[in-house]
This record gives sequence, C-alpha cells and structure tokens, in this order.
Amino acid sequence: MIRATLGEKMPLLWLERSCQGKQLRRTKNPHRLCGGECQYRLSYEHYQQAYTLGQRWSAGINAATLALILGDRQQAHQLANEVKSACLQELARIQAEYQDPYWCYATLGEVALIQSDQENARQWYVQANQVGQGRLGNLSSTYRNARLLLEFLDADQRGIRECFQIPSVFVFAGHMIDRPQRSQPRFPTQLEPLVSEAIQAQLESLDAKLGYCSAANGSDILFAEAMLARGGEVRIVLPFAREEFIHDSVLPAGVEWVKRFDRVIEQATEVIVVSQRQQGDRSLAYEYSNQILYGLAQMRARQLETTLTPLAVWNGSPGDGRGGTATMVKYWQNQGHQVHIVDLKALLKQSQVKASQAQPDKKGIISSKPDSVPNVELTREIMAMLFADVVQFSRLGEDQIAAYVQHFLGAIAQLTMTSYQPVHKNTWGDAIYFVFASVHEAGCFALELQNLMQNTEWTSKGLPEHLSLRIALHAGPVYRCIDPVTGRMNYVGSHVNHAARIEPVTPPGQVYASQAFAALVAAEGIAEFTCEYVGRMAYAKGYGTFPTYFIQHRY
Repeated sequence: MIRATLGEKMPLLWLERSCQGKQLRRTKNPHRLCGGECQYRLSYEHYQQAYTLGQRWSAGINAATLALILGDRQQAHQLANEVKSACLQELARIQAEYQDPYWCYATLGEVALIQSDQENARQWYVQANQVGQGRLGNLSSTYRNARLLLEFLDADQRGIRECFQIPSVFVFAGHMIDRPQRSQPRFPTQLEPLVSEAIQAQLESLDAKLGYCSAANGSDILFAEAMLARGGEVRIVLPFAREEFIHDSVLPAGVEWVKRFDRVIEQATEVIVVSQRQQGDRSLAYEYSNQILYGLAQMRARQLETTLTPLAVWNGSPGDGRGGTATMVKYWQNQGHQVHIVDLKALLKQSQVKASQAQPDKKGIISSKPDSVPNVELTREIMAMLFADVVQFSRLGEDQIAAYVQHFLGAIAQLTMTSYQPVHKNTWGDAIYFVFASVHEAGCFALELQNLMQNTEWTSKGLPEHLSLRIALHAGPVYRCIDPVTGRMNYVGSHVNHAARIEPVTPPGQVYASQAFAALVAAEGIAEFTCEYVGRMAYAKGYGTFPTYFIQHRY
C-alpha cells in the first residue's frame, strides 16, 4: 500500500501495476513507453505537485524517479539533489531524537541510484537493512524500487541485492503422530524429540524466518513451534473450521496437542480457513488446502522478491491417500523446487522403536483420512467459478430486452464456444454463472469477456453505450450433481456461495477474485494474467470480510 505519512517513502507501485486496466511496462527508451506514457506523465505531475505544495521529500523522490523514466535526466538530478539535502536534514533531526531513520536511509539510497552512484547507494541501503530487520514489507518495497531503477539504467543488480537480507519463504508439510494400532509405524509418539530437533536444525541451517504450514498434530505443530521460537513469522492454513479440524487432525494424538495447537494459532501472524463448512470427502478438502498453502507461500515469496523453500517431514514412501506428504513433495518437485527433507524413516530406524510400539495412521501431512464419505451420489471436485452481473440491467427498456438477448447474451454465448469453454453455464436475468475445470481457464475467459464488453459498440446494437459487467472469480471444492428440478448438471456448495458474494462488490468493468483463486494461480505458475491485491473487502449480504484481488493481463 502507498504510504503517505510524513517521513515514509511511498513505493512506486505504478511501475508494476495497471491504470484503467492497461499495464505500464518498463522501457529504456522514454519515447517508447509501451502505451503507458500518459500514466507515467500523469503520475509525475501529481508527485511533482505534491512535492511543490508540501516540500515532502517522499513525494520528491518519486517525482525524481519518474522524471528519469520519462527521459528528463536534468530534472531528475535536480529533484534528487533537493531531496538529498532535505533528507539529510531530516536524518540529523531523527537521529538526535532517536527516531526511526529507515525511510531516510532508503530514500538516500534511491537518490544515489538516480545519480548513478552505486557505491553510495550500497552504503545507504546497508544502513537501511540494519535498522529495518524484521520489516520485510519495507525492505522488499525498497529493493523493488532499486531493482526497477537498475533495470531501467541497465546496471548490475548484484551489488545492491546483497545489501538486503530478505529471507526465503518456507512452505511445510509433514506426517502426523501415528494413530493407535497402525500396522506399520511411521511417526510414533516416541519419535517426537528427534523430529523436533531435526526440524530445528534445518531451520537454523537455512536461516528460516517466514513459514507457511497447517497445524495438525506432529510435524505441523513442531514446525510452527520451531519457527516461533526463532522469532519467525508463521502463517497457518486450515482446510476447514477450527473445531472440526481439531477433532479430525489434532485431538487423535491427545489433549496436550490441542493445547499446543491453541498456542501456535494464538501466536501465528495469520490464520487462513479455506472452507468454512466441510462436507463430504475430507481428502479433497486437504488437497485443496495444500494447494492454497503452496500458492500463498509462492505469492509471499514473489511479493518479497525472494526464494520459496519447501521443507517436509517424510518417510520417503507413497502416501495413504490424496493430499498427503508424498503428494506434496512430488508436487513441489514438479514445480522445479529442491525439497529439503527430514527423513522420518531414518529417524525411526535411529530410535529403534519396535513395531509393536507403533501407532496407526490413515493419512500423512496435515490430515487424517475421513471416517466416512457421506452422500456418495454427489461427486466433489475442485473447480473455478465465474459470476457476472450486468451493470444497470434494470434500466433497460422493454424495447431493449430483445436486443439484450440477441446481441449481448448472444456475444457471450459465441465467446463460450470459441474461447475457453466452461463445463457448466447458466444465466438468469442479469446474472451469469460459469464453472471451469481450472483457474487458468476461468481467468483467461474472464479477461476475454471483459475485453468483449469494452470493445463492442453496444449503441449500434440498440443497447446503452456503457453496458458492462462486474466479474468475480473463486475456486474451491464443489458438488457436481444432476439437479432434480431441472434434470440438468449443476455445481453447488458453499464455495459457489462464496463466489457469488464477490460479484456485487466488484467495480463495473473489472474482474475481482478471491484469495483462494489468487493462491491457486500462483501455485500453478500461470503466466497469462496477474492477481494484484486490492485489500480486505466486505462481501455482499453480510457474508464476511476477505482478502480480494484484481485480475489483469500480464503484458
């Protein structure tokens, strides 16, 4: 988020984000700004005006960088010199009053880069890193601006990159404590101290400070405890509601693990519940949760411009079902990651635990296999959903309805046949509901639908000029069934409701998506479009407040 408080540097998010749906791409030629020159120039004028009116160096440095991007080196250097003088005065005052000098150091580093003085830039950035330890958002924002300037200047980035100590993001999976009477031991209770020590050793050797995990008994909680003991940041992802998860994946190892679960949940930076209500096949819920876990970790790594490091407590054997540790390790490896392994089989051998002492388990990683699968008549799958609503549909005159059906809905119908095809489609009044087999197909189709709305001359078809859609996307486990009323295939469930609640709060003409959708996009490494964080939004009908993302083409 852009900061506007006195003494804080405002990150240049315009360098990577869109303006009215058009991506502003960087170029070293100021006369070829890839269609975004007007946005660059408009941003420059606003920052320049803010700087002139308030003499704030935080606005001045942004104006200086924009002047450089626009090819006005003389103006860029003049502004940079003014900012440097003001910032040094501010720094002297801050140091005398023992206040936080971070943004002064960061701004002086950026001034030096504008002046092509990498040696001074490194000195300022090193000081910024020293006082900014633990403030990863600030550090990554500062480095991002530095990197973008270095790319524009075609300068070597390695020296500046070394000034910032941004840790890797860890994503974790591992086996639970064995349940009673497991025929083959995997993680018996007696093995806990050895596993805990092995996790701590891995985190120490890799200098781990940021972790994403679930919170099942055994490996998950041990990982979370080790991260917290190091003063690290832990974000926990639960497949469904807390009490149900405790009953399913914590309590089977004993009430002491429930107490430990409560402690790590209380100390976690964030707890994300991906499905509020769990029904049917639990293994699918765990698989979905694991995909979200990986996607969120990947998004965080990209945000911080750092690496993603998978770590697993694994016995090296195939899992007992879908969504287990073995599945996750294979998935990470297929994504090109080197997976760090705590070898559970080796630790078991080392502990010399007899098979008779082992305790059974039906599932690995963060879960247990469901005791039963209710309602086998319904098939449950992870699908992507699109809801769209025609803006101001109620204002259409009776004489325009025929044109609306023929030209508006007809154009959308044509798109479904020539573009990414939904597996299910339905309309009622001004509402459109499509289901896709993947987030890739749903996202690409949504943007093509957006382009169709923006590029069609609706007045020539007897419809209002500014006819548009609000388009919302979500993904999650849903039921596929034959609707007893219509006799047609349908997709239903709580995640369908979640998708429907995003659409009413989406601005006209835009495509918004849930955090789960964005996480799956990151997990799958989709390159055609990006998911930019909007903020936490209150969804329709009192549904709740959730992180929400803006979908746009990647240029």
